[in-house]
Amino acid sequence: GRGGSDVAFCSGEWRVACAVKKMKGRISKEQMTEFVREGEMMRSLKHPGIVKLLGVSVEGGSFYLVQEMVTGHGNLFDYLHKKKCRLTYWQLLQVSSGISEAMAYLHERLIVHRDLKPQNCLLVNDRGLVKLCDFGLARLRHAAFVETKSNTAGTPAYQ
Repeated sequence: GRGGSDVAFCSGEWRVACAVKKMKGRISKEQMTEFVREGEMMRSLKHPGIVKLLGVSVEGGSFYLVQEMVTGHGNLFDYLHKKKCRLTYWQLLQVSSGISEAMAYLHERLIVHRDLKPQNCLLVNDRGLVKLCDFGLARLRHAAFVETKSNTAGTPAYQ
């Protein structure tokens, strides 16, 4: 999604237009090192169905994710429920296969999305091209924050 309780979202420019997510909270030096290491690993992923992580930045105890800016119809949840739009049969096939291909790509690299839901699927165009976002956010949060009592990740309604 675009922002959550521990994420602030804004846009920026870094050679190209980009999305910048500021992660809220303070982290230790060890956690900062782990966050940067995990971010660099995620940055190496390249797939047309995944929002590209361009880099990570740590400044003054805060840390930021710099991501590809995706324009289009917004996330799938808003498109279907807030805008009250419908997908055609062919769009539905494209969206479904796009999500499946992106998930297979992540799983081949031993990465689990941990928060797959319509809010994290960005609808790029009318043909049904979709890009997954926040695929590494749970992993990066885990690298930067101390575990909570619960070891689960993701949004309970979609688990």
